[in-house]
Amino acid sequence: MTNEELILEILKNMQGDIKSIKSDIKALQEEQKSMREDIKALQEEQKSMREDIKALQEEQKSMREDIRALQEEQKSMREDVKWIKVQQEEHGQILRALREASEFQKAETDGIKIGMAKLEGKVNENFEMMSRKLEDLYEGQKSLSGMYGEHERELRTLKRKIG
Repeated sequence: MTNEELILEILKNMQGDIKSIKSDIKALQEEQKSMREDIKALQEEQKSMREDIKALQEEQKSMREDIRALQEEQKSMREDVKWIKVQQEEHGQILRALREASEFQKAETDGIKIGMAKLEGKVNENFEMMSRKLEDLYEGQKSLSGMYGEHERELRTLKRKIG
């Protein structure tokens, strides 16, 4: 083979190699393009995930605020319950005092009723005794009036005889 043929053969091989390299470059470029699209998709997905994380953080912050508000409300309710227990104890003491006062009043009222019943018995007894004495006095008065009437008649009779 001549130099020229050899050069042509080398050039032909080189052209084949260049064609193969161009084909490889084109494949690499397409792969690079695909990778860029994948990277872009990953970046968009990452952006979406960041937005989701931010939304979750905001929701978490809101939940913390809600929990804090619930804790404050719970604290307030505990204080209210404590106050209610104090009032309940005071009311219990008042009720016990009222019950004792009521029992004392009842005992006093019962004593008064018993005293009134005894007094009523004595009044009735005295009334009956006075009624009997009045009846005796009335009977005595009737007898005296009868006697007085007889004396008066006898005196008149004597006056007429004397007179």
